[in-house]
Amino acid sequence: MPSIRLQGAHSDAVDLASLSPNWVAFYLYPGTTATPATGADAPAEDTAQHRAFGAHKDRFIEMGVGLVGISSQSKQEQRQATVDHRINYLMLIDPGLVLAEALGLPTFELADRRWYRRVTLLARNGTIEWASLATVAANTPAQVLTWLQLHG
Repeated sequence: MPSIRLQGAHSDAVDLASLSPNWVAFYLYPGTTATPATGADAPAEDTAQHRAFGAHKDRFIEMGVGLVGISSQSKQEQRQATVDHRINYLMLIDPGLVLAEALGLPTFELADRRWYRRVTLLARNGTIEWASLATVAANTPAQVLTWLQLHG
């Protein structure tokens, strides 16, 4: 992971490179509201993804894997998401999509603003070992855990 500092929703800025002494699963999500361009399911997919990672959190901890959610939302929007979805792991904000620029991650534009596409990165010791575009957000944690069992 590049040495990029992102603001935490409920914490100080964090250097991404310092987060992965072992395994860290980073999931990036849009955080948009439902519009014709994003589809009515965008907020529902965000919710499903948060809940799925939360439901598998104990398994990630058992396997020594940290969890980090990242979106291009504002700090206020990201804080509200953590409250609404009872998220109790690190959530970071990247409204400038600095990480997307550094890694060439997919984004989209809506209402004169860029948003993250739903991507999951699995890093070990600062190196990205696996990346996936989420097709079904709720399945992402199980895919990460399966990959770790086979390759970790």
